[in-house]
Order: sequence, then C-alpha cells, then structure tokens
Amino acid sequence: MSSSFTQAGSISNAALAQLLLNHQQQQRLTRQLKARLPADLALSLQHVNIAKGCLFLYCNSASWAWQLRFEQAHIRALAKQLQWPSFRDIKLRLMTPDSEPGPLRSVKVPAQPIIDIIHDAGKAQPDAALGQALTRLSTTLARLHKQKAG
Repeated sequence: MSSSFTQAGSISNAALAQLLLNHQQQQRLTRQLKARLPADLALSLQHVNIAKGCLFLYCNSASWAWQLRFEQAHIRALAKQLQWPSFRDIKLRLMTPDSEPGPLRSVKVPAQPIIDIIHDAGKAQPDAALGQALTRLSTTLARLHKQKAG
C-alpha cells in the first residue's frame, strides 16, 4: 500500500531549512507591520504571509479585519518602504479558535411579570424603533416561556 505522505525522517535538511526560512520571514513581516499599525489594529493582527502574489493578513476579529481594509494603501506603502516581496492583492483572513464549541447553554427566560413589563415598556416607548424592538423581544420571550412551561 502506497502513501502520499512523506515520512518525517525522510525530509531533507534543505526542505526543513526552507520551511524555517519561510516561517522566519512570516514572523519578520508580522513584527514589522504590527510595529507600524495603530495599537488597536496591531493587537488584532495575528499573522502576515505573502504567497501566490497575495499579502495575507490574519486577524482575530471580523470587526478589526474590516478596519484593516481601510489601511490597505498605508500597508502597500509600508511594504514598498520595507522592501517586502512584491504582491498584487491584499486578502484578509480570520483566525478562529481551534477549540471545539462549548456546550449549548439553555436560555434563562424571565418570569411572565417581567415579560409583561418589557411589553408595556415597548408600547409606551416614544421611539418607534426601540418600541418595536421591545415588543418583539417580549413576544419572543413569551413564546419561550410557554415552551418551557408546556
């Protein structure tokens, strides 16, 4: 039976050296960019890599990745100034936790008098959008309360 996997002992020193060089370059790019970004953006940036003509920026939050989109011109200028390898595009990626999702938590539905207070507050609310949101919330909570009770 043949295997497409390379056994760890058969990897050449040259291949390991190339992997190490790539890793060191990625760490250097990450450090350089983080040092030149605003502090809040730098904290969210987890990793930088240039591959296949693209600069990949890995963030830990979608909202910070969105903010990085507005820094693309600045990042391109920095890359040119720092003499990074050339790239055509900048692509943003999210790094999600590798952990398994936690156990499902049950919803704590308030007692009916509390649901009634939320409903009444929604009806009395002068702000139409807030009133509608409170009314919808009370309707959902009432439905969940009935399901839990029945």
